[in-house]
Amino acid sequence: MPLLSTKLTHRNFPSPEYSKRITLNKEDVSLDRLFSKTNGKDFEVHFAVLINPRGSNNPAVPLSPSNINLTSLRTSLISNIREPDKKYMILSNFDTRKAVFTFNHKKWLDDATSRLKPKTEISRFRRDFKFNVSPPPMLLTDYVSKPIEEFILKKFIEWLESKRKEVTYFKYLIPDNFRQNIRSGIRAMFDWEYDKQWNVVSAVLRPEYILALLYATGVAMNEYKRLRDKDIQDSQRRLFSDKVKKNIKQFDRKKWEKFVKKGFI
Repeated sequence: MPLLSTKLTHRNFPSPEYSKRITLNKEDVSLDRLFSKTNGKDFEVHFAVLINPRGSNNPAVPLSPSNINLTSLRTSLISNIREPDKKYMILSNFDTRKAVFTFNHKKWLDDATSRLKPKTEISRFRRDFKFNVSPPPMLLTDYVSKPIEEFILKKFIEWLESKRKEVTYFKYLIPDNFRQNIRSGIRAMFDWEYDKQWNVVSAVLRPEYILALLYATGVAMNEYKRLRDKDIQDSQRRLFSDKVKKNIKQFDRKKWEKFVKKGFI
């Protein structure tokens, strides 16, 4: 005799009936920040998603993409971030457990550098670039590490080079022929820093290049004084700038760095 009767084995057990997909509102969803990181050419902020639907939803029914209206979830997630974030932070990936917002750095840089007027501190061979637009607040809450500072600094230098802005912004700080003679370019000639509190990028000329400029200028100044003492014509005195340019043109970065390290550092 079989262990189960035919009547029992053919009994149709009722399947659980799921209601239609749950539509969510802003109040049904909350975000808990996990971490932020650089991902390739982008910068991401990751959140844990907490869903607690209000109303008469069956608590026994698990919440998953199969029974959640994902369009309403997307709208609710975006509604839960602050207004300044919405302009530059894009919801690039999400489900019922996590959400990833990506920084639209190209749009932010376009806005932040419009009508940019850098300030020069000649005494320190320094240029300060004050952005017109602050980064999204979502990016400014990491106090332990400095990933966003490094990311913005990298993108700003890339923007300078791609737009050939180094010619414009460093024209009066570094002579063109000196800058062109340094094969490594503006990026390597300066120590760069981004201060997110003041929203300023600072570029300070590195000591070896300051010494090189002073050396080239000093040689020409000595020649200028000698000409003046001999009461040579004014036309010859005006050769001062040409002599400085000539000294700069002859500047050899590798030899100079070797000399500086050996003689001073």
